[in-house]
Amino acid sequence: MINEEGKRRIEELKKEWVITKEEKTIVREQQLLANLYECQQEMEHLLDDGSRDPHYRLMDRLIGRLEKYLQNNQDIM
Repeated sequence: MINEEGKRRIEELKKEWVITKEEKTIVREQQLLANLYECQQEMEHLLDDGSRDPHYRLMDRLIGRLEKYLQNNQDIM
């Protein structure tokens, strides 16, 4: 789900420029990645085994998968 800052930024861009659905999707995907990074940092402190916990490693794999997707499909990373 897109946060309020993201919604505000999208509305600003709409006023300044006509943005495509693809550009809007890119913003959402980048925000998702930022949120996943934040979650992973929090998980490291909350999980008993920290970064060695299987759930932490799962989050790492999900982040890696999204990074690869963004790199392949948007050439931004």
